[in-house]
Amino acid sequence: MSDKNKMILIMAIISTLGLICIGLIGYISYPQITGNNELYNLEYAYQPNTIYSYDIVQTIEPGDEIVFMNISMLASDDGEDVRINMISNATKDEDYVLSTNNVTIDRRGNLIKQDKNSDFLPEVRPEIPIRIIYPEGGVINHSSWVINLNKTGSYITSNEIIEYNLTGVVAYYCKGLQTVKVKDNTFSCICIESNTTYNLYTKSNTSNGYLYAMATGKIDGSNWVDAEKGFLVKAVYNQNSTLSQDYSDICKKMGLFNSFKAEIPTSAHVTSDIIKYS
Repeated sequence: MSDKNKMILIMAIISTLGLICIGLIGYISYPQITGNNELYNLEYAYQPNTIYSYDIVQTIEPGDEIVFMNISMLASDDGEDVRINMISNATKDEDYVLSTNNVTIDRRGNLIKQDKNSDFLPEVRPEIPIRIIYPEGGVINHSSWVINLNKTGSYITSNEIIEYNLTGVVAYYCKGLQTVKVKDNTFSCICIESNTTYNLYTKSNTSNGYLYAMATGKIDGSNWVDAEKGFLVKAVYNQNSTLSQDYSDICKKMGLFNSFKAEIPTSAHVTSDIIKYS
């Protein structure tokens, strides 16, 4: 695998691909807030045998690259936990990428189980529709809560073993009831702002040696979730990150340089809109 392809692979982990919506944004109205002490009992309560489908558009800088994505989710509920089969397809230029993930979350959104050999990291991928973790006991209007990130794992690509460690903080703030129209549907939603700061460390065991990388980033945005069922209706995010890569081990083993490092700053805009739930 070329150095360019390795760079693309690691950037895919942190989802530095970003999107800009060009079609289904619709409009958002802001009715009167129901009161500072209003309690919203938010949790993920997907309807059984229902497919939830999202259109996502991402754009990144530098390069002004645009990626169009569709994510479809089918959920099953055992009364306590929610099992989700997620299929995503992305189109960039003329390239088409299809991927699947099977995950189990509790009703608050905490990840319980995922496929073995999975790079599923919704914490740093703003296009994923199940990023929010609701607080226990419900959400109070105009309240805030914080989730600490600390996740370690590994997965195997066609010819590499990639280990990762993710740390960070997600701060949420509830802005209350708002009405959202997407396509031809109108939803009563709770607006939740989220601000994520993170560090993602990866070590790739390639055939030529180890490639070390660290992505430091920030993701800021707003989510509009269905007031009764808790599923995502609409999201708008901005992501800024810097990817630092250390090729020194590979270069030494190839007899090139004793040290070689690269740093890539990127910014992305992400929009997500539900287009189907039936």
